[in-house]
Amino acid sequence: MLRFTAAQRAFFDRAAAVDFVRRSASRVRREFPEDAAAMGEDRLLGLVRSAMERAARYGVDDEHGVDVWLNLMLLLGVAFDTDPQLGWVREVLERRGLRQGEVADALEDAAFSYFAEVHGPDHVHYADASRRLVASTARELPRHVGELRLWVSRIFPQKVSYLGAGGLSELLALAEVRSGATANAARAGLWAGAMAVFGHAFDADPALPWVGPWLRALLAESGEP
Repeated sequence: MLRFTAAQRAFFDRAAAVDFVRRSASRVRREFPEDAAAMGEDRLLGLVRSAMERAARYGVDDEHGVDVWLNLMLLLGVAFDTDPQLGWVREVLERRGLRQGEVADALEDAAFSYFAEVHGPDHVHYADASRRLVASTARELPRHVGELRLWVSRIFPQKVSYLGAGGLSELLALAEVRSGATANAARAGLWAGAMAVFGHAFDADPALPWVGPWLRALLAESGEP
C-alpha cells in the first residue's frame, strides 16, 4: 500500500487546487465571456481563488459548491454573502441542520426564486438595469437627497420592489455612508444605483474593473468632487 507523507499530501492538495482554479476559470470564460474578458486572466484566477476562500468559511469546499458560489459572485456581486440587500442568503447560511454539500444546493434553490422575481427570464431585468445605470449621463444624476428613491427606482424597479420601502431606505443610508457623500446627492445616487445592480461591494469587485474609472469620469462630468 502506498503511503504519503504530510508534505506529499499537501503537494497533491495544492496541485488539485491549482487544477480546479484553471478548470473553473475556463468554465467562466465559456459561460460568462463578457465578464471574463473584462477581468483579464489575473483577476479571473483571483476571483476563483476568492470564491474558494469565501465558500470555505461556510463549509462549502467541494467543487460543485465552489462553482455555485462563483456563479453567485458573478451574478450577485463578489461579497453577496454579506450583502444586506440579500436576506435570503443570510437565511440559508445561518440555517441549522444542513449537512456538508447541502449549503450550496440550498443557496442555488433560493437564488432561482430570487432571480425569477428580480432578474427576470434570462436575467433580462438585471441586464436592463445595468445598461440604464452605465448609460446615465451627468445631467440625469440626482441633485437632491429627496430624488434618490426615484433615481434608484428608475434604474432597477424590480430590485426596489423586492426591497420594499424599508429595504430601500437601508440601501440609501448605506450608500451615503459608503460613498462618503451624506450631502452629495449625485455621488450617493451613483453608489446606491451601483449597489442595487452590482452588489454592496461593487467598488471592490474584481469582476468589475471598469467601475472605478466610470464613476470618476461621470462625477467629474457632473462637477461633483
